[in-house]
Amino acid sequence: MKLSGTRGKGRAALLWAALGQMFAAVLLPAQWVDVSPTVPDDVIFFAVEYFDANLGLAVGQNTTDGTGIIARTSDGGTVWQIQEEANAHLRAAGFFSANEIIVAGHDGPPGSKTLIWTSSDFGELWAYDEVTAVMGVNQLLVINSDLVYTVGYGEDFGLSGGVLKSEDGGLTWQVQLTQENIFFNSLSFVSAATGFVLGTDFDDSILLQTTDGGQSWTSRPFAATLNDLHFVSANLGFMIGDETLFSTRDGATWDEQAMHADAKRILFVDALHGYTVGRNGLTQQTEDGGQSWTTLNSGTDAELEHLSQRGSFLYASGRRGTVLRLPIEEVPAGPRLSLTPDVEVHDFGSTPPSEPREQQMTLRSAGTAELTINDIELESTTPGVYTIADAPVLPLALTPDAELSFNIRFSPATAGEDYTGLLTVRSDALNAPTATIRLEGQGRSASSLGNSISGDGMRAVLHSRSSPTAAGTMLLLELETLRPLDVDLTLVDLHGRRIRAMRKMSLLSGRHSIPLATNDLASGVYYVAATIGGRPLRIALLLAR
Repeated sequence: MKLSGTRGKGRAALLWAALGQMFAAVLLPAQWVDVSPTVPDDVIFFAVEYFDANLGLAVGQNTTDGTGIIARTSDGGTVWQIQEEANAHLRAAGFFSANEIIVAGHDGPPGSKTLIWTSSDFGELWAYDEVTAVMGVNQLLVINSDLVYTVGYGEDFGLSGGVLKSEDGGLTWQVQLTQENIFFNSLSFVSAATGFVLGTDFDDSILLQTTDGGQSWTSRPFAATLNDLHFVSANLGFMIGDETLFSTRDGATWDEQAMHADAKRILFVDALHGYTVGRNGLTQQTEDGGQSWTTLNSGTDAELEHLSQRGSFLYASGRRGTVLRLPIEEVPAGPRLSLTPDVEVHDFGSTPPSEPREQQMTLRSAGTAELTINDIELESTTPGVYTIADAPVLPLALTPDAELSFNIRFSPATAGEDYTGLLTVRSDALNAPTATIRLEGQGRSASSLGNSISGDGMRAVLHSRSSPTAAGTMLLLELETLRPLDVDLTLVDLHGRRIRAMRKMSLLSGRHSIPLATNDLASGVYYVAATIGGRPLRIALLLAR
């Protein structure tokens, strides 16, 4: 890389106390401050990320000559150092620590090589790698010092969407998911296990969710072109598109409302306070969870491509070499609770009475003060069906980052019955003093597995049942694998004619439960044709509306 030092545009810095990530943000009326590097107007900064109030990265491209641009600052944006790389479409960046950074991009249009740069000295020296998977990068997310995800599109996936995952700080990468004819544009994770990926074919969109670190994914279609998403928790999320905002507060039901046509990117700092940026320099804020929005003065009409938060500042970047900073005020968070899996409903699936199934629950002290777990209560419609194995002695105090794990056992009394329960955790957490998870499961006989295959290091079962939480019938594919397998699901009619491809994914070894919504289908008889590890599997599905 070629390195040259340049100064910022001399804009006055605002003095704000950077209290760090351990605080929960609250909105303070403020104005955006331009902290842009001195670069040509044909530079687009596709991403801006900060480690703290001083250390920041902006990455992008000079659209005239194709040169990749990395801008680094160690004083919040007053002075920037510019690095250039020929023919590098740089799209995303992240921090592992104050010195360890990562930049991702590609070297051309779809069909080009995925490029990864890592540095252990804040960009003075770089290690460069060309990832085997060919993918144009759209976004990258650092989860922790080892775990990184990136999403995009490319010829390796038939000009379709791909998700790459690294578990060693970006040194090696694995293809985690592919989806035909989808352009993956954004991702959001609320923990190492639970995350979301958004894709679009520029007419409709698809939301993918994992609760096991990418081993399996569930999907939900949306009849809209969606550009970006952000989840505050597994149950509280937002997606923005062309004149549209979707929001969920239970992880299952989505509300739609009209939005400004120029809004492209969205970020919430907590359940109530959120921001958007987009075309013509648009920036907006909400103080009521997205119900109403107020326009902020960004001071620019340049299109803004990215939005991020670090500590007491928000950052936006975009065209004409623009980098903006918005101060927000913060207050101490105190004790906070993180629950894994962080879901509104946990479905144990269909289980024989003779084969109880268990799910581990983990409570983590996620705040800056000691968290006290006062009570864990488990209610069941049928006594003894849902129980806590090795119940902890309460009350129990957890220091910050400490965890408490226990197992919930599902033991259906009889086959053919649906069972529900409710797990309630009571604590002194400021964010969730009472946290609840609804439990669902169904008893079945051991001989009523439906169509199945076994051998070659796997056992696969395909069966359907009605879900009490969805309108219509939900198809449930249960897989138990002893080795990684490719899974391809297709919906066909009585004559074997393909209606649509439902799912294509790569699964690691383990147990997977994959729900497939069918409530958009008309009444009739359908077949789900599955190819699992190269072997066919088929089930009839009768839908009556």
